[in-house]
Amino acid sequence: MFLKPFRVKSNSQIKGSDRKKLRSQIAAAFPVLTTEACAELIPTKEEVSVSRLVTHGGDSVVCYLTGRDPVLLDIGGRLMPTVYTLWRHPDLLYAFTTYAPVVQKLRGGADLMLPGVIVREKDCGARAFGKLDKGQPVAVNTEINRAPVAVGWAARDSQDLYMSGGRGKAVLMVHVVGDLLWEMGTRRQPPELGAPGGEPEEEWGDDAEGEKPPTPASMDDLLYDAFRQAWRTTAKRIELPVLVSNFYAQHMQPNSQRPLDVKKSSYKKISKFLEKMQKDGLVQVKELSKGVQSIVSVRLDHPEIRSYKVQEICRDESPEPEPDSAGPSRSKAIERVEELYIVSGNVAAVFKELKIAKGTPLSAQEVRKHLTQYVKNKELQNQNNKTLVQLDPTLASCLTNKSEGLVESLRWDELHQRCMQRMSPGHVVLFKGEPPVVKKGAVPSVELNTATRSGNKKITMVLNLPVFGIDPAEFAHRCQVGVAASTSVGEAP
Repeated sequence: MFLKPFRVKSNSQIKGSDRKKLRSQIAAAFPVLTTEACAELIPTKEEVSVSRLVTHGGDSVVCYLTGRDPVLLDIGGRLMPTVYTLWRHPDLLYAFTTYAPVVQKLRGGADLMLPGVIVREKDCGARAFGKLDKGQPVAVNTEINRAPVAVGWAARDSQDLYMSGGRGKAVLMVHVVGDLLWEMGTRRQPPELGAPGGEPEEEWGDDAEGEKPPTPASMDDLLYDAFRQAWRTTAKRIELPVLVSNFYAQHMQPNSQRPLDVKKSSYKKISKFLEKMQKDGLVQVKELSKGVQSIVSVRLDHPEIRSYKVQEICRDESPEPEPDSAGPSRSKAIERVEELYIVSGNVAAVFKELKIAKGTPLSAQEVRKHLTQYVKNKELQNQNNKTLVQLDPTLASCLTNKSEGLVESLRWDELHQRCMQRMSPGHVVLFKGEPPVVKKGAVPSVELNTATRSGNKKITMVLNLPVFGIDPAEFAHRCQVGVAASTSVGEAP
């Protein structure tokens, strides 16, 4: 919420009577705080002020400050302590523990995901997550220091967190050490308070032995086990050839004891992993169409597959929705796809002024908004002709070429267009009920290619469906429902 610049709408000192009222609100919201602790948080004689903030996303937040430090937030009528307050009272909120490297991801704007949460209860039951309600304020600390580094809202209640099978979001982040709210204060670093409850015992989704974040070697083992289990179970009777991407998503992922992330393995790509499996004689992989690999054969009698002992996969046991009459539904419900513009080195100097890092994805509307803010901050709008923007050295170096000579001003639309042309393309795919998926590169198009086969039979191949969360087999099945009886529909290799 505070990773991007926010606006201070007003700032004023809090009177004595209002301080007393605020202490009462704090005591009601956080019963564990004593009267003395509330008085220390909102002291009588020290400077206490209230700022009304408008975030980058347009949300209104009330921020209470003691001295320079922001100590408390009021977001939609709900109170949330800042990290400065939690360093005084580290046990004020329920705390999720994660690994120290994950904090950098949180600073980049990510929410805390369940695969990164360290769970300490041996039985991994719902009580491993305390007694949480959805939307309850929670803290985040690390396995090496129980001093909180971030705060946010619980994404789900304790039971749902347990039943999620170690997947999905745990905390919707609001404030993290290093963000602009933290910079409002004295910018202290977290105190050393020791590890939370001793050494971490296990990570959510691990077995009882409890490993640390998967190393490349351990992820390699997970991939290999999921590969063999798939051929012993769900993929045992699949029709070949099968797309590599479909095999990984529909057969390997569901047959793994823990979430798979091939990028964290030594292979980095699933195609490299399958090359190794082919070299070992387990499968044969071919590129049946340009840039698209498929598994064309498998040796189910290979000793590595035949001797593999099938493992029971612990998954969410909540009932699956019943398939409709049109056939099985494995596609995600896509809402829309939007173009993004990623801050590149060409324009990094402009966005650095607005505290927006290189590599940040922005919508066209956000790009225009930030450029407008930059021009406003630098007072670059031509007062005689407000359709023109005077170029300062930073804008001139980022948005003009030497071959153009000296360019002193640009129209607003030219300014926006030149900036977006110099940014890297990206896009975001929005699925219903899931976090957005941001990807580099321009929005891919769904391609329909028609070809003629023997017997003058015409076929149509549809490419790039998985990019949009559409399962090709389901697409083919649904197409077959509405076509003529003489037409056959199948999944293209």
